[in-house]
Amino acid sequence: MWDEIPATIGKPVGLPLKDPKGFWVGTTLEPYGLIYQPTLLKRMGVEIKDWDDLLNPKLKVILPSARRTGRARVMRATKSSWPCTAGKRMDWLTKLAANTGIFTARSRDVPSVVAKGEFAVGVAVPSYMAFAEVLGGYDVMFVYPRTPT
Repeated sequence: MWDEIPATIGKPVGLPLKDPKGFWVGTTLEPYGLIYQPTLLKRMGVEIKDWDDLLNPKLKVILPSARRTGRARVMRATKSSWPCTAGKRMDWLTKLAANTGIFTARSRDVPSVVAKGEFAVGVAVPSYMAFAEVLGGYDVMFVYPRTPT
């Protein structure tokens, strides 16, 4: 089975899936999505279903910092592989940057801040990071947006 696992995944810079010396292999690929507070969004008159919804000028988005968190670096690399022109991706990222209220030092901080109502929406992974808030009784939802074309 080892030989069937590719060494890396993703473009332009592949992420390692297995150790060249055979000590470890990646076992989970976890997509980024959007964690949001439905009550806050309803008050704002905003719906979140797609990545482009993050560009709504009524929102300020919370993102993990790509300089400080490994997951954010992965997210940035993933966005650079979206099936659209480089110019369209840069335009989208520029608009998102203008709509970003804060970059967190830790990916874990995104769902926590959204759960507390400081921001209505943030970019996160669905594992313990987002669902811990649901188990804690917070009014948060999670959606996997479509990849832009």
